[in-house]
Amino acid sequence: MRRDQQLVEAFVRGYNRSRGESYQIAQRPEDVERHKPTVEAIFRDGAGKTLAVEHTLIQPFVGQKDDDQPFLTAIAPLEMNPSLRLPAYEILLYPPVGAIPKGPDWNDVCRNITHWLQNEKDRLPDGLSQHQVEVGEFSLELLAEKTPGPYPEGRVAVGRSRLPDSFQDVVRTALERKLPKLVAAGCDKRILLLEMETGVHSPGDVTDAITSLQRDFPDLAKTDEVWCVLTMGWEREGTLQFYQVWPPSRAQRPKFNVQCPPMRKP
Repeated sequence: MRRDQQLVEAFVRGYNRSRGESYQIAQRPEDVERHKPTVEAIFRDGAGKTLAVEHTLIQPFVGQKDDDQPFLTAIAPLEMNPSLRLPAYEILLYPPVGAIPKGPDWNDVCRNITHWLQNEKDRLPDGLSQHQVEVGEFSLELLAEKTPGPYPEGRVAVGRSRLPDSFQDVVRTALERKLPKLVAAGCDKRILLLEMETGVHSPGDVTDAITSLQRDFPDLAKTDEVWCVLTMGWEREGTLQFYQVWPPSRAQRPKFNVQCPPMRKP
């Protein structure tokens, strides 16, 4: 089973439990119709009613995939290096999005930042501080945050700063690509499932984005519900968190968790 199929089936298990439904997988049209766009999965309940579910991944900003390559090579390994930890402290490091260009060797960048932090970690001031780190061919702007924490051996974590304000464009692209397939499914009920791998944006942010875009997407009126699944802790904890984000409601947003064996991306 593919990762996206596992997410969809985990969602329907939790949906059944929370709504008192009995949907079971009936078809996976994508596995049959390989030459035309089709909905990802169709489920059927005991009364014969059908549910179509379409899944897609949404990134926190336009261009994240391109920025992921240098970030994962040059910055992410810092978290796993015990020589960078300061006992009883958490050190967070945030380079700006797009700060690492394509020309330099990203492994060399990682080694240079490692050497800098090994020398500077004891001298970092508590709280936020900004630094210029020489990493060979260029100078990297780095935001550091040092705080006491419940980590006897210390902890280093990384993130990104100055994210582009393009989340609405990301949601627009997801709706453009996925709603036509979902609406074309001849089913009694239709649900769009949006996956978010990071905690940069909240389910409420997705609701706000869809609300701002709804006039451009009449197919939303033919879509019964939109849900988000948060997968940032899945591989570590085996827990998937689901939140309904559409239609918007002033009442408490429906949500549920599903325990699911972690499945790494291919």
